[in-house]
Amino acid sequence: MCTNHTLVQCNEKDRETLLTFKHGINDNFGWISTWSIEKDSCVWDGVHCDNITGRVTKLDLSYDQLEGEMNLCILELEFLSYLGLSENHFDVITIPSIQKNITHSSKLVYLDLSYSLVNDMNNLDWLSPLSSIKYLNLGGIDLHKETNWLQIVNSLPSLLKLQLGECNLNNFPSVEYLNLSSLVTLDLFRNNFNFNLPDGFFNLTKDLTYLHLSQSNIYGKIPSSLLNLQKLRHLDLKYNQLQGSIPDGISQLPNIQYLDLSWNMLSGFIPSTLGNLSSLISLSIGSNHFTGGLPNLSPEAEIVDLSYNSFSRSIPHSWKNLSELRVMNLWNNKLSGELPLYISNLKELETMNLGENEFSGNIPVGMSQNLVVVIFRANKFEGIIPQQLFNLSYLFHLDLAHNKLSGSLPHFVYNLTQMDTDHVNEWYATTLDLFTKGQYYVTDVNPHRRTVDLSSNSLSGEVPLELFRLAQLQTLNLYHNNLIGTIPKEIGGMKNVESLDLSNNKFFGEIPQTMARLNFLEVLNLSCNNFNGKIPTGTQLQSFNASSYIGNPRLCGAPLNNCTMKEENPKTATPSTENEGDDSIKESLYLGMGVGFAAGFWGICGSLFLIRKWRHAYFRFIYGVGNRLYVTLMIVVLGKKSTVTILLVDLSYNSFSGSIPHSWKNCKELINLNLWSNKLSGDVPVYLFSMKQLETMNLGANEFSGTIPIKMSQSLTVVILRANQFEGNIPQQLFNLSNLFHLDLAHNKLSGSLPHCVYNMTQIDTDHVDEWHDTIIDLFTKGQDYVSDVNPDRRTIDLSVNHLIGEVTLELFRLVQVQTLNLSHNNLNGTIPREIGGMKNMESLDLSSNKFYGDIPQSMSLLTFLGYLNLSYNNFDGKIPIGTQLQSFNASSYVGNPKLCGAPLNNCTKKEENPKTAMPSTKNEDDDSIKESLYLGMGVGFAVGFWGICRSLFLIRKWRHAYFRFVDRVRDKIYVTLIVKLNGFKRN
Repeated sequence: MCTNHTLVQCNEKDRETLLTFKHGINDNFGWISTWSIEKDSCVWDGVHCDNITGRVTKLDLSYDQLEGEMNLCILELEFLSYLGLSENHFDVITIPSIQKNITHSSKLVYLDLSYSLVNDMNNLDWLSPLSSIKYLNLGGIDLHKETNWLQIVNSLPSLLKLQLGECNLNNFPSVEYLNLSSLVTLDLFRNNFNFNLPDGFFNLTKDLTYLHLSQSNIYGKIPSSLLNLQKLRHLDLKYNQLQGSIPDGISQLPNIQYLDLSWNMLSGFIPSTLGNLSSLISLSIGSNHFTGGLPNLSPEAEIVDLSYNSFSRSIPHSWKNLSELRVMNLWNNKLSGELPLYISNLKELETMNLGENEFSGNIPVGMSQNLVVVIFRANKFEGIIPQQLFNLSYLFHLDLAHNKLSGSLPHFVYNLTQMDTDHVNEWYATTLDLFTKGQYYVTDVNPHRRTVDLSSNSLSGEVPLELFRLAQLQTLNLYHNNLIGTIPKEIGGMKNVESLDLSNNKFFGEIPQTMARLNFLEVLNLSCNNFNGKIPTGTQLQSFNASSYIGNPRLCGAPLNNCTMKEENPKTATPSTENEGDDSIKESLYLGMGVGFAAGFWGICGSLFLIRKWRHAYFRFIYGVGNRLYVTLMIVVLGKKSTVTILLVDLSYNSFSGSIPHSWKNCKELINLNLWSNKLSGDVPVYLFSMKQLETMNLGANEFSGTIPIKMSQSLTVVILRANQFEGNIPQQLFNLSNLFHLDLAHNKLSGSLPHCVYNMTQIDTDHVDEWHDTIIDLFTKGQDYVSDVNPDRRTIDLSVNHLIGEVTLELFRLVQVQTLNLSHNNLNGTIPREIGGMKNMESLDLSSNKFYGDIPQSMSLLTFLGYLNLSYNNFDGKIPIGTQLQSFNASSYVGNPKLCGAPLNNCTKKEENPKTAMPSTKNEDDDSIKESLYLGMGVGFAVGFWGICRSLFLIRKWRHAYFRFVDRVRDKIYVTLIVKLNGFKRN
């Protein structure tokens, strides 16, 4: 019974309806416990009554994690105007008969059931009596069986706002005889319409102000009727398959403020009428195929994202009026020329991303003091780095890599507050291309990810001490410059650094002991410098392999060779006295020679006998020396005959410019051509690909342009065209090179689909290995960059960061010997075929940032050698297949797939686990038999796992050492995290 806890009694009829609704609910967390304790329903959690009549007017149980039955008898509450049940986990819905008293709910104005039902909703007929409803949100409920949803919506005469996002709608009913004139907001994002939008649809909704149709598999041209929505303020069509150009009549949308057409297949020039949209605040048309010059924009523009297109020419003069601009993203176009001086006057600018273009000249001195992100990566900027860049107190991401910058780094007090303290200011959310830890990510801008990348320039001089005092920095990359000096001990204060790359410079001296304190360091590269002495002892520095230190001949200590006493402390070595006797000297000399010979001979032979890796490296070295002696001898001999035959050309890591000379066409015997990391440009001459003997062609990290020639040497084993400006289709002839085992076309502007033909890549399809010529390349695999010997046992295909579209041909997944396959950052679609399970040697697979969809095939769990996996930012759905291999990766390998579930992501609901084939379990299963099998399997599995691991650790020293290093590292990280947390609590 209702009691008089409030000013008026609750209504007994309302109370009974609420109790009927509660009857089928499982309240595991006690969010509605008061419904069982209090007798007055008006004081129950989530229930709101009218102060005068005591009738229930509002019920809000959103985010209460309720389960069980959703009984829509709740709609029988006569005066209910607001019903919110969103973000719950009901698995059953009960819909009373239409003839019952639901008609009393004509007062219902607000209905939100979004993401509350884990099973399908078969029909929406129960909505028809709700004639007063203005706000309807059924987002996240599977409505794929409802074919007349639009007609039912049409029957709601008062409806203003409709949200049916992620409802798995797959049809668009006929729009004839419909009238949606009351509708103001329409949100249908992430559905599966899979057809052109009816041109007449937008004639039904003249008053629409908000339209969201992103990720709904819409194709065709932008409907002309869309331009009739003259009140439209927000239009989002991103992540579809729209083609054609932006209509010239775009200016007919005078009130548009937010326009997002990104991640489609739109092309052509941007109409000049776009500049007439005087209210436009945010424009996002990235990841399309637009060409021509940059468009004129409204002075009100705050966000401009034109990335991943083919815009050319310079930044227009009219942009000087963009006084409100906060985000400018021009990444990966063909823009050129110098930056206009008025860039310094854009005072509100926070993010300036001009990377992957052809800008030249100096970096402007004046900059907006509000800048948080500055990316000038991969252009042709030259001159010195202005010191004003290091006075931007809000800056937390600075990327000037791969330019022609010279001079020394500014020496003065840096005022990079965001990188020096843990204070975080507000910032505008956007995405950027992040290069850190030897990997490439597309990620949200985050002030907790503080980065300075000045790699691949021509910087010289010593690094100022101020740079090593930026205590909050997480990524510091100074790779491939001409920097000198020592690493100061102050580097130990950079407690948050996770990625440090100082390789390929001229640093010298000892590595300071303080570096052992960098407990969060995950990627370290000090290779190819002049460091000496002993690597400091500490779990962190010894956890990296030898590749982090190679190229420093006088450096020793784990993980390199053990140190001699002199190497360990070269500064304290003292000279011998002059009065030592000659006999003593001779005796010491002979004795030293004998001991040295024995130690040297048996040390080398013993090491080569015991350590397979050293043995292979030694014989590769001998083989390489033999090749070089042979080539030198041949040149000398042939030189005496007045004819020189060039077999090897290695001009890598220089600053050569211009194009490949015409005279090279006479080098018909050329076997190995390495032009990696120069500043060469122009089209690659056709004759280069026609050299019959050419085996290795490395043209990567230059500025070559044009298309890839069709005619190629059949002897090619290595083709590297990475990080250039090649465009057009990938010629199918590349996939018919039977000797090819390394193909790298990443970071270009290639378009079209992958060739659909029978791939004849024998080296990648079988375990047959032909002879090859020894050389060294930059290998990008497992998300990292290595300098490695060419090896046909390392079979690689990298087509990442291009504009490729369409489905991936099945032939590519039948190359069973491939070890590295990278297709990330394209516009590829389709499903992963089950044939991928046959790629048994796969070690690194990256399909991220594409438009792949469907289930992840169970056969992927057979890839037992897989050490790196990235399937993030696609449209995969269903459950991640169970198998030790796929569960060994963390959640970052799968993020950005909203319908994907299972470890290491969230657990699946019964529907998510297998949405296509979900069937009720049979009733005749033998439960006892299942339990017995389970317990038996657990016992056998424990025995095998326990003794397998213990025995391996006991017998194999390398495994045992690696295990204890891992345990020490985990312990250190836990200890540091705990101390930081405790100190935080003490300060609070």
